[in-house]
Amino acid sequence: MMFGWHETPWMWVSMVLFGSVFVVLAFYAVKALSNPTAEKSRTPAREILEQRFARGEISVEEYRARRETLASTRTPPAPSS
Repeated sequence: MMFGWHETPWMWVSMVLFGSVFVVLAFYAVKALSNPTAEKSRTPAREILEQRFARGEISVEEYRARRETLASTRTPPAPSS
């Protein structure tokens, strides 16, 4: 008597492996989509600045000036030759 594919242990092994790979890929896809790059680029200094602006401790002009200063300091220096 010959066994078909559905009657062998390899079917269960392949189903578990496929299911595991699918779950891991789905987890990383959701993780990557839920963390936009804008959130990753926020520094503690930027968060403090935003909080101070939200509390009304600094004006719009001061907020913009400090935000630009923080943005310009994040750019890496040019490589020296």
